[in-house]
Amino acid sequence: MRAYHLAAFLALGFWQVAPAPVVPPRAGLFRLGLAYATGEWEDASFDCDGNWTGSTAVPTRSAGATFEYLGSEGELRLTAVGGRWSIDNPSSYYGGYSRTFAGFQVAVEGSKFGLGFGMVSHPPMDESRSTMGSFYARIGDIDDGHFRVEVNPPSETPGMMGVVRVGIGFGKGLERRPNGFLGAAWGPYTDRLGQGVLLADIGIPLFRSLDVLVRGSAGPGEGKLQWAAGGGLRAVW
Repeated sequence: MRAYHLAAFLALGFWQVAPAPVVPPRAGLFRLGLAYATGEWEDASFDCDGNWTGSTAVPTRSAGATFEYLGSEGELRLTAVGGRWSIDNPSSYYGGYSRTFAGFQVAVEGSKFGLGFGMVSHPPMDESRSTMGSFYARIGDIDDGHFRVEVNPPSETPGMMGVVRVGIGFGKGLERRPNGFLGAAWGPYTDRLGQGVLLADIGIPLFRSLDVLVRGSAGPGEGKLQWAAGGGLRAVW
């Protein structure tokens, strides 16, 4: 047997019995999302007795970016958001205007429970500027189906995501899989909190590190349909 044949044989043997290489722990998961949405919410009018007297469709558009970090063990989530919101209300004294928005949220993510707090710019219903608290609570596994409640959630498209939303979330942890939210949302486009819309916000993995975002909401108002649709891309690494 030639020397190089023996060397190859020994190398193969060592390769089969050697321990698997140690993979260093990852620093965490990063997500960068870019999205745009458009739609219409209802500006309803009522008389002094609370009777509906008419409605105006109010076109709205929003676009922005979200940057999210999830710790290496999934125990901590940091979210920052920013973008621009535009509104055109022909029945309003102010008419049409645009506003920038920004916000952040810090959440502690346990295996079966998550809780988060932050601050976000309130969607402008008039010329005023205001900042609102952001709240998030989850019951159930973060990657499997779980129940979640959010108030002023940080989003690239706040014009359609609602001020309050309740429903089922899935796939929001470290695992790479379809992810999103299905449920009901209220405000800022609804005149009364009793009139919510159905909301779907889905992320579909397209490549190893890229998601396609698909969003939509719809629901009846006092006299007009309220709806929104949007989409975008999310890089994951």
